Amino acid sequence: MRKRIIKIFIAILLVILGIAFLYSPGTEDVKSWEEWANNCDKYGLIEGYSHNKADYPPLTSVILYVSGQIPKPFDLNKFQYIKLSIFFFLLISSFVFWLYTRSFLFTAILYISLFMNSVMLAYTDIYFAPSVTSYL
Repeated sequence: MRKRIIKIFIAILLVILGIAFLYSPGTEDVKSWEEWANNCDKYGLIEGYSHNKADYPPLTSVILYVSGQIPKPFDLNKFQYIKLSIFFFLLISSFVFWLYTRSFLFTAILYISLFMNSVMLAYTDIYFAPSVTSYL
């Protein structure tokens, strides 16, 4: 029972750590993600992707577009919903990894190792991590 309480406490701390860095500025790429989301809003998914003129997979634009539609009732700006979507995908990736390994320690290590690249720096590579972790 004591080990379970410690694991829950650590998991809560890791989630709080993720929430604490939702407003970190990220890299210059955040401006690109905002522009891509704007293009999808303005032109639709297919035309918006072609306006992005980037070598990222189309799914990135789809995720940015969908994540931008969800928080509209909450009056969030593009930066906030992009960071929230990145954090959400970090949580999903960690959960999928835990489902396959059932190892709290390895899942916590994965979360921490992906945290800086995803939530802190705002790289969208985390969008594809759930599918990768399901193959491990």
